[in-house]
Amino acid sequence: MKPIPDNEKSWLTNFFSGSNALQWEQITSGSAPPEWLTPVTPWLEFLSRSPLDRPLLLPVFADNGLRHWYAVAENDQIAAQLLEEVRAFIGPSFSQFSGRWHHLSDSNVSERALHTRFGWRVLRIDLNSETDRVNVERSIARYRKLLSQRPPIPDRTTRPFGAVRNDFDLALLAGNAGRAKLLLEELVSSGRIGADQHRFLQFRFLVGLGRVEEVARDRPRIESIMDLALPPQTIVDVVESLYEVHVEPMERKLELPALAEVFRQQISRPFGALFRERRGIRRPRVLRAFFLFEASKQERNDIRCGAIVETYPKDDAGFELIQSWFAGLVPARPGDQLEQVRQAIADEDYERATSLAFEGVPQLWAYSALLRCAIESGSNELRDRVSRALQHLEPSMLTGFSERDRERWLRLTTTPVTSSKSQPESGWLEWAIDVGQRADEWAPLEVLSKSVLKWDVSKYGANPESCSQLADLVGNASEQSARIFRDAFPAMVDFFVERPEKPQRAFISIYSMLIKVIAWSGAVSADELEISTSLARALLSTGPDEALYTECLQDLQEIIAANGAAVHLDWALSLAELLAFYPAQERELRLRVFFGIFEMCRAAAHRLTAEQRAVLELLAADYGTAELLSGLPLAARGAEETRVEFAGVIGIYTLNEPAGQRAREVIERLLPSARVELSHATAATDRLRQLAKSADLFVFAWKTSTHQAFYCVKESRKDRDVIMPSGGGTASLVRSVLDQVRALPQFHATDLRQAPT
Repeated sequence: MKPIPDNEKSWLTNFFSGSNALQWEQITSGSAPPEWLTPVTPWLEFLSRSPLDRPLLLPVFADNGLRHWYAVAENDQIAAQLLEEVRAFIGPSFSQFSGRWHHLSDSNVSERALHTRFGWRVLRIDLNSETDRVNVERSIARYRKLLSQRPPIPDRTTRPFGAVRNDFDLALLAGNAGRAKLLLEELVSSGRIGADQHRFLQFRFLVGLGRVEEVARDRPRIESIMDLALPPQTIVDVVESLYEVHVEPMERKLELPALAEVFRQQISRPFGALFRERRGIRRPRVLRAFFLFEASKQERNDIRCGAIVETYPKDDAGFELIQSWFAGLVPARPGDQLEQVRQAIADEDYERATSLAFEGVPQLWAYSALLRCAIESGSNELRDRVSRALQHLEPSMLTGFSERDRERWLRLTTTPVTSSKSQPESGWLEWAIDVGQRADEWAPLEVLSKSVLKWDVSKYGANPESCSQLADLVGNASEQSARIFRDAFPAMVDFFVERPEKPQRAFISIYSMLIKVIAWSGAVSADELEISTSLARALLSTGPDEALYTECLQDLQEIIAANGAAVHLDWALSLAELLAFYPAQERELRLRVFFGIFEMCRAAAHRLTAEQRAVLELLAADYGTAELLSGLPLAARGAEETRVEFAGVIGIYTLNEPAGQRAREVIERLLPSARVELSHATAATDRLRQLAKSADLFVFAWKTSTHQAFYCVKESRKDRDVIMPSGGGTASLVRSVLDQVRALPQFHATDLRQAPT
């Protein structure tokens, strides 16, 4: 047998153990019966390939012979191939193969090993009867021979770097830590990123999953990047994490001098190098951090402080706070116009620098600043403005230019300016217009990644007409532009859904359009489905009119129809729950959406877990369709879940109160000895502290939490784990608890059929 990589041996050792009569030691030593080794060894040789580029079938033996086979796949593409080929080679003629993915049991050591390695991509092949064994084994042998002769196809296993990065961003938005980790590994293995970029992506991974405290308290990790040229996203990730953990909990409790001292001790002294450049970033928390960095210095730059206040979004909740800080600076010298321009250029705030420089014309320094802004900003619109302003410049002024300014003047006057009615760097609408006008003349996604952190989200919250125009541009895009907008989907979700503290009425047309983007895509990933729920929640919470509500539900119907696989049941139940919580503008249509979700559950009834069935019962009562449950088949004999007796206290923090109450009802039904306590506090209350401290298990729905509550929980839990589910619906909360409980070895597992109903 060919050597097997060390990273594969761990799960193989677990798979060939326990109730599997064929043990891993027997395989490696060759001491197993020949009739057992013969069908196994050729399949194991596939693992010597890197990566595993074809399906794999492995048997489980009983003392009296073969019991069943498992078929597994490395990725989604191979999984689709596996499903069709097992159906073709084996099918239902000699086996009980149903054409559905197997629901793996945590109580089965072999199945747990497969889940660790292959996730959900596992099929189980059971014989109809003992007399079919020869036929099944012969078919499996033929299938293996075909696979061994199949040449590798590089295109099937190597994805474009941009597609992997896009999926990585989607996984973070969905809170899918497992998939985000795998995608990060795929990005690294592509060879397209160096050690520095790897560090930056690790910060993105942690912050994107809400693990800001882990970042803020990891001094060696931050120190490893401080001397590097940081991309804007990394500045945001690191500075916001430090600020959230060390400063934000007390920023409204302390006066400026005391707060600046806290900032100096916790952030400035160890991490001052992070504040060399602001890179034009306009995120409120980053702006407050840069302000306090200056305020904490012995020789502070009041020009920079004033520029930050001028740049700060006026509609943000922290605007009055930063204004009061600025007013409290003593002394506060405004500085002359040249100093202000220099500071704006240093912070890459070219819009402010240009505005100030035009006010200084015809002074020589003003022309010098305009030339620098025109060249360094990369904005065609700005180059065009400066070029027109300087075309009648007196020759005598040119003689006063420095050598560098003369070079900039030469570049400005000799390099053609691409005409454009918009400035794609200035905002979403301008960027989208340019995508439609000249998508093949520039790199729109590159411009977007460099510019989006400079855009003020509050600007769009005050301008619903611009949001509607943006939605129309995306919805009516040409095929070429539509592809670009699809690639920009994660950035749009992050900007309009994740960045604001709460959904904005002005964004309702964008929420609707982003849901359509998913609906138009047909079958999508689990991460995109989770994001569709977030989009629907944002839209419904803004109180849409009947037309928008109807449109939203019709789009959701399309998404359900195209993604009705059993692996998406938790998502579908969460969506049904979400629709039940909000007023129905069109009750009949909402009921049809629920019927579609119920059909998903009915088709996979034999795979429904106890918690899924319990949630479905509650939903059926919500929709007035309890009679539907009488037609729901019972779980198949081989598909029962296991339940554990748990007599501890389970704390759940969520701002989604109805979901929390439902989760408590379901958990207490499935774990009758447990006590579930809820908290919906938006601040660090004594009750929340006590619950976090005393609970045996604590669930924190981090996607909808407040920072004050998070700090409170982490401090109270100390070194004990906090369960952080990716979703906020009942199904997600319950599943996160039961998965954790089932992983506790000290509790006794019992058959779920004994659970009270």
